Amino acid sequence: MQVISGGVTITSNKFTMPANDVTVKAIFEQDATPQADKTALNARIAAIGSTAKGNYTDASWNAFQSALTAARNVAASGSATQTEVNSALSALNTAFSNLQLKKMIFSTKYESTFLNWILFFVCFGWIWMWFG
Repeated sequence: MQVISGGVTITSNKFTMPANDVTVKAIFEQDATPQADKTALNARIAAIGSTAKGNYTDASWNAFQSALTAARNVAASGSATQTEVNSALSALNTAFSNLQLKKMIFSTKYESTFLNWILFFVCFGWIWMWFG
């Protein structure tokens, strides 16, 4: 707010009314901060936001979820800067590419059964060869 009184201009956000008459003139300025472009961030959230946990390791899944939550918060923020949007997009892409599948020895009971039969015949063959 600018206060103009007797040719004197005072710039302040607080004004105490004196005993004499004064002229108060409010000058509004448009915020010069441009709106951040969230198009790429919103598109990426839409593309990978519904990824299911599946067989990802807990550590990589938790990192992805944290990055996804942060990206959604930035996308929803009306005051996010372009730097914040770009950082959120980069972190989300990194976390998504770092998702790691759990290592599994046997993924189904059929694979386990098949390998057990092979092991049985190999051992039985050795026993047959030595004692048969």
